[in-house]
Amino acid sequence: MNERAGLAFAAQAAVSIALRKVIELAGSNGRNGKSFSKDPVIRDKLAQLMIESEIFRLTNYRGLTKIMKTGVPGPEGSLGKWQWADLNQALMELAMDLEGPYSQLTGDSEYAIADGDWQYGFLRSRANSIEGGTTEILKNIVAERVLGLPKLR
Repeated sequence: MNERAGLAFAAQAAVSIALRKVIELAGSNGRNGKSFSKDPVIRDKLAQLMIESEIFRLTNYRGLTKIMKTGVPGPEGSLGKWQWADLNQALMELAMDLEGPYSQLTGDSEYAIADGDWQYGFLRSRANSIEGGTTEILKNIVAERVLGLPKLR
């Protein structure tokens, strides 16, 4: 629980930076020469990611409040880690879609995320659902310890 609770705010900052870069990428005439700022499907995806990012932020504060009250991280950190893995993967997939075939090329892009190009972020985001507890394990923890649902076995 300590690992997941500590991960929350660093992950939140990384998601915020990546979301800002994806929004810039969508509004640019990037390497593929196409601006997606008026595309309703892309705008809907961006809006959904912004909503999920805000939910992620508020969930992290909920977990922090619990830690401040009890002094011990609880199972709520599992929910934040699960949200982060899903949100980060969705962000990277959208960035790859926006860059089109150019997303497969290496090299700097002015809209690349701070720690590397989009393809690295995309490939790295796949590990987010495994490291620190797989998404399936996190779902069980949330179901049993946060929601109070009975164990299946």
